[in-house]
Parts: sequence; C-alpha cells; structure tokens
Amino acid sequence: MELVVRSDIQPGVIDTKILQEAIKEQGPKGEAGRLIEEEGYDLKEITHLRLEFLNILRIDHLWMMTSLTKLQLANNIIEKIENLDALVNLKDLDLSFNRIKVIENLENLEKIEIFTLFQNNISRVENLDCLKNLEIFSIGNNNIEDESCVLYLRKFKNLRCLNMAGNPCTHEGFREYVAAFIPQLVYYEYKLLTEEEVDLARTMYLKDLGTLEREEAEELKATEAQEERRKTEALHSEAFVEQLDGDQLYQRMLEEDPTGQALLLVGEEAEEMFNSFKEQISNVTAEIFELGQEQLKLRKAELEQFTQCVTQAKTRSQKQSQE
Repeated sequence: MELVVRSDIQPGVIDTKILQEAIKEQGPKGEAGRLIEEEGYDLKEITHLRLEFLNILRIDHLWMMTSLTKLQLANNIIEKIENLDALVNLKDLDLSFNRIKVIENLENLEKIEIFTLFQNNISRVENLDCLKNLEIFSIGNNNIEDESCVLYLRKFKNLRCLNMAGNPCTHEGFREYVAAFIPQLVYYEYKLLTEEEVDLARTMYLKDLGTLEREEAEELKATEAQEERRKTEALHSEAFVEQLDGDQLYQRMLEEDPTGQALLLVGEEAEEMFNSFKEQISNVTAEIFELGQEQLKLRKAELEQFTQCVTQAKTRSQKQSQE
C-alpha cells in the first residue's frame, strides 16, 4: 500500500496522528475502506510511505512500519537523519530538499539501493559504509568542497548512478575526474558515461590511478591477511588453544617480567637455564596445541554424527507417522 498525505496536515514531528490521517485519506474507499477502517490498519503491512511538503522537522514513530521499502520525506525542514533503525527492509530513501547537515544513523539500513539527499546542507560524504547495496546516490546542491569524496565512493562496488552537481567541489572537468576514479559508474548527473569518456578520463589521471590502485592492492592484501589471522585465532579459540601456537606463554611468563629479565643478567649459567626452560615450555605448549586441534576435530566429527542421527530419527518418525 502506498500512502500519499495531503499538504493540509499540520506540520511538525511525524507522529501517529499524521500516519493515521494518511492511512484514512489514502486507504481504500467505499465498502472495502469501511471494513478495513473497522478492523484497523496494520502499519506493519505498509511498504511505501510518502510524507512531503508538510514542514516536518523531526522523523519519529516509524519504528512500527518494519515492511517499508520506500520512504519519501522530501520537501520538508528535517535537520537530522534519525529514528530509522527499525526500517531494515528499506531500499529507497528520499530526503531531498531538507536541512540535513550530517549523514548519520544509517547502520541498520543495509538494503538501501537508492539514496537521495539532493538540496541539503551536507558538507561531507561519510557514514555510508553499511550501504553495501547502494546503486543510485544523489547528493547534488549541497556544500561539499572536498573532491576526495569521490575516492570514498569508489569502494561502493554496486554504485551505478551518481549526481553531485551544484556542490563547490564540482569544478570544470569534475565529470572526467568521477569517470576516472569510479570505474563501476554508468551514469553521472543522469547522463551515460561512454567508453570513450572513461578511457580518456583514465588517461588523464593515469599516474594518480596507478598510485591509488597500488595502495588499494596493498590495503586489500593487508585486510585479507588480517581476516586470515582472525579466522585462525577463532579456530584456535574454538579448540581452547589460543595463544599457544608459538612462544607467547614463555613471553608472558618471563620476557615481560622485569624480575625474570634481571635474573638473565646474573651470568651465562642463568641464561642457559632460561634457554632450557624456554625450550621445555615451547615443547609442552606445542603438544597442548596439537592435542587441542585433534580434540576439536573429534568434537566436530561427534557433533556431525549426532546431527546426522537426529535427522535420520526425525525422518523415520515422520515416515512412520505418515504410514
């Protein structure tokens, strides 16, 4: 159901009264409308909501509309993006022609594909990292001065359409700059970026692109290595042998102990004793580490066998019930 409210509704904060009047105004007419009105409208079923030209200052009371996929709040006086956390199914959000200064509070809106912030007071493109599915982004006629925001938008791999016209950063040749540094882009200012344009733009910024791509490759490599370490640590933790795959235990016990370090200064005999102790500790922790890994495999095998037996028992029980 799509709701369109009249412009004569009193402006202010979005509240239940505004929503109820919108439902009554835009709901079904005649007998169907009468029956639905008697039974009551379920706000959870509404998928589209449009509240425009109402001088709305603050977003609120939308938490109950969890099925919303499209929300249009353009042409109001909204100053802050807020109270949208419950709208986890939202795909299209229009906040154009408002007074918003900061992009924020979007962490739960991971499904957004279309985001419009045209004609606001925004000075930075930020806090969009959670919008992995972003395809269309309009942020023209704002106060963005730093063209490096283009490099920030570069990482949104699904971004196909961008509009930044009317910002201070959009100097002559900005279209070429965008075409060069956001290779996945298809449209800029709603005009198709041709292959010739993109090739020419990349040639213009060839040196800068080369440097950027090398940095991105190094960053990706570091990120992958970090992720691999995280997975390994998680596996070790599951086996209850974290911090036991090296000399960490010895280092915690002695090398980070001022008293132990002082004893090393006594002489060669003490140093030999410490080296021998270090070797013994290393051997013991290595044995514990291997044992933990083996036991983890056994536990996983037992759990898999148990799950398989339960599934088979359920299947037999269902079959017997059917018979």
